[in-house]
Amino acid sequence: MEKIHFIFVPGPKEGFRDDNLARTIPQRSALMRNLVVPSCWLLPTCHGVSWLGNRTEAIKLFEKVGNVNIFPRNYTPETPISDYIMSGLITAYLRGEEMVVLQEPFEYTSMVQGYLSARLTTQKLITVTVRDTPYNTERNTNQPEWQSFLDSLDASEYKVLVVPDTYNIWSKNICGFEYCEMASLNVLFRTALYRQAYLNMFTPGGPAEIALYSNSPLLMFRPLGKDIAATADWYRVFYGMEPDDHHQHAMYKLNQRLAWGADKAGYVQREFNRYIGDFPEFPHPPVKEHGIQSDTHRNLLCLAALLYVLLQMNCQVMPEFEMMSALQGYNVLSPPGISSIEQEDIDTIKAIINLLPNDIRPRHILGVIAHHIGDFDIAAQSFDDCSKLANEDSSLPARVNKELRLLKALMFEKGDEIQKSLCEYIELDRSFPNDPEILKKISMLSDQFKAL
Repeated sequence: MEKIHFIFVPGPKEGFRDDNLARTIPQRSALMRNLVVPSCWLLPTCHGVSWLGNRTEAIKLFEKVGNVNIFPRNYTPETPISDYIMSGLITAYLRGEEMVVLQEPFEYTSMVQGYLSARLTTQKLITVTVRDTPYNTERNTNQPEWQSFLDSLDASEYKVLVVPDTYNIWSKNICGFEYCEMASLNVLFRTALYRQAYLNMFTPGGPAEIALYSNSPLLMFRPLGKDIAATADWYRVFYGMEPDDHHQHAMYKLNQRLAWGADKAGYVQREFNRYIGDFPEFPHPPVKEHGIQSDTHRNLLCLAALLYVLLQMNCQVMPEFEMMSALQGYNVLSPPGISSIEQEDIDTIKAIINLLPNDIRPRHILGVIAHHIGDFDIAAQSFDDCSKLANEDSSLPARVNKELRLLKALMFEKGDEIQKSLCEYIELDRSFPNDPEILKKISMLSDQFKAL
């Protein structure tokens, strides 16, 4: 997209989301003004931002613009849906698309250069971003442990800047180091700071996403937590990663790392030493991506992408984990519902087939899609491929192969290709003789063929 216009539609709770988080309405308003709205301008293709006053404005706007490219897909003000989890990025990565890099406007680059010139001589800049909120407190930064680690650094080699939590901006529990409140208040300044740092260190939180998507060097500790979006299952289902194997995000750079252990001083020190050993200087040119790291990683990434495609085609009418359970126990006898198809869905599934050539699920879904859009040649080939895989997989019941071939015959029948459908049913009768349903179809189609 060459131009993107961001539209913020007010939520039900005084214009915001109705949740139980501790932020007050004034604090949420400040976040919108200081963080959310300005962050849109980190995207190079941002053409404009609108923060609407009420939902009626959104309805009128949609009526005015008509059929344009809208994200999230299938979104309307009357039936709002979300799409901000990692799976969408995974599908783009598997399709071979290049991720857009967030970047601050040039004046902020210059501003941070001036800010740092008064603070750095030959030292390498390290930022430590603190999380310090009264909700989801298990995700907060273990500040005493970080104090111990930071005290061990050589001040002649490293310059440390602490970025406080926007919720608790004037709190200074890590002593002896300079704080950069400006980065907490201004997301464009924050991004420029992260991009010019030798290393940015985090515990889980939104600011780490800014570093990740701006290709800034990063070490993030303790990504797992009690929050549903930080559980091991969430990482497997929506991030396509196995925490037990310490996978890294495939599309992120080698100098952007998750450190899966707790942020204890000793562990932080070990991971820091490993990082500086691998990257003694700021890397130029930029380093490569982590890529796919194992067969398990490949399988999880493909399942996450397949889940995302199913949710999009299903218009997200099924909750994510329910859809994932359906995918894990995928039954070719009950094809997925399809309400909406885009070319990127087909491209994603083809990419998954290339990565998982022996998995029946993506081939079957491609066949269902092709049947849905009337591309019977691709559908027939997909169902043939599925049938071959089903024959080779002893764990699948024999009726699966039968049902796959019935689907192919039915597809030709619905497409008024009587001769092809009749041939399929005759072949089925040879493999499954005396089946009443098959014999009935042969008789009916034979009469239709004679009448042509």
